[in-house]
Amino acid sequence: MDSSSPRDATTISQINVTPLVDVMLVLLVIFMVTAPIIQQGVQVNLPQAKTSAIPGTEEYLIVTVAKNGNIYLNDNAMSLRELGDKLRAIKKNYRRTSKCICARIKTSVMALS
Repeated sequence: MDSSSPRDATTISQINVTPLVDVMLVLLVIFMVTAPIIQQGVQVNLPQAKTSAIPGTEEYLIVTVAKNGNIYLNDNAMSLRELGDKLRAIKKNYRRTSKCICARIKTSVMALS
């Protein structure tokens, strides 16, 4: 008897994907049915915080030095002396005011004292 039969020579080595597709479609249907049930969530006991509300009335001061050297306080043009007087007056009235100093590129920075 010959060890290699004619049937072995014609064997096609391909994967039959029909059972794989059937299994994947069944899994898809199972997940589609169970997904809404799982979305109910888990009950969690969160700690209670005892804080007061953060006041939202804080006003920001924005000092801008333009490329041409003009100085602006909240979009109002003024001189360096007026800016100093204005900032001192604001400091006396408001202890907690946020400040932001913006400078354009290639602008010489001046010492504000």
